[in-house]
Amino acid sequence: MARKEYKPGDIVTLDDIEISVATYLAWNEVARTTMLTLAAAGVRLHPSQIPDEQATLLENGSLEIFAVLPGDIRVSMPIPAGEWKFR
Repeated sequence: MARKEYKPGDIVTLDDIEISVATYLAWNEVARTTMLTLAAAGVRLHPSQIPDEQATLLENGSLEIFAVLPGDIRVSMPIPAGEWKFR
């Protein structure tokens, strides 16, 4: 089966890409820090309220990984070209 062709601006699921171990660890740290910050502000989220991450393809070949939490809270992190690839 041929892989779908994506273009800058497209949103993909993380099922469609592979990220480096360093990027995976960095994203987990961003998520952990965000959850701690929200908890300190009195916002408690159940795991079922946290959507799957997605990524936007950028013009320069990088990705922006993101999740939009309840309350329109967007958590994101850039992933440089070379730190990810399509499956």
